[in-house]
Amino acid sequence: TCGIAHDGAGLAPAPWLAPDYVVDWEPMIASILRDVAEATPVGVISARFHNTLADAIVAVAARVGEPQVVLTGGCFQNKALSERAIDRLRDAGFKPYWHQRVPPNDGGLSLGQIAACLDPAVKVRADRSTWPPTFAKASAAKPV
Repeated sequence: TCGIAHDGAGLAPAPWLAPDYVVDWEPMIASILRDVAEATPVGVISARFHNTLADAIVAVAARVGEPQVVLTGGCFQNKALSERAIDRLRDAGFKPYWHQRVPPNDGGLSLGQIAACLDPAVKVRADRSTWPPTFAKASAAKPV
């Protein structure tokens, strides 16, 4: 089947995390290509991919050292990735936060932009000669 295999599928080789938080995905991509060449079931490849991404999220969180981790962005519409990341972050002692009522993709971004525009403490620079518009707290805003 093409479904995601259980966590027993294991991991692709762990991505290397450089001191500047740059993740080298080459080992994982090479592993996926090897799995495809060896006719590994798609569900196993998918599970390894998602497991590896979740472990990379935990590795970055551990490097940063903040106990609270916010998961946002379109990739977290992926249920498999979100659930694995949340579970693994919790298992590692982190407190993950994720979208529950607002989508993590452009829909959530748009809502945030609307909220910022409606906030009287935020001044929107409406000069159309520059794009995108800039936002600044009203107390710190310079005259435009």
